[in-house]
Amino acid sequence: MSTGSTNTLGKYEIIREIGRSNDIVYEAIDPTINRRVALKELAVPPNVTGAQRRERIERFWREGKAAGSLAHPNIVTIYEVGKEGERYFIAMEFLEGQTLRDVIQTGGPMSIKDVQNYGGQLCSALAYAHEHGVIHRDVKPENVQVLPGRLVKLTDFGIARLMGEAPIT
Repeated sequence: MSTGSTNTLGKYEIIREIGRSNDIVYEAIDPTINRRVALKELAVPPNVTGAQRRERIERFWREGKAAGSLAHPNIVTIYEVGKEGERYFIAMEFLEGQTLRDVIQTGGPMSIKDVQNYGGQLCSALAYAHEHGVIHRDVKPENVQVLPGRLVKLTDFGIARLMGEAPIT
């Protein structure tokens, strides 16, 4: 983080950490246009070096490139893929709501209408991605965000395959 009074990464002002798995996700602000964003930072353990480190960085860049090449109402929007020093990040649309996993676990059985609605939106997102040479490869309830108004967004293109590019094992 910067040593100033506000934590930053690239041009983004970090508000708080909102998630952590393989990487760290922050709620942040793009001060240029005062837009709230989700800022995903690559987290590479210090013991990962050499080819493993390069592969992890390449996979992160590929995630940004895969999702960033797509413009669809049911796919999270990527605003920027960047690097500051040795820190890599992806700035994307901040999504309100909850994951489909949370919806399933807290809401009990879903209605047929909701299943059809969510399934239709997800199929639309996947069809669009496939038409544009992007294979998600990690579709699961944790990677589907349900927004207010029952809009669905597909997220996390971390292991996506870009057709025409060599795969990363």
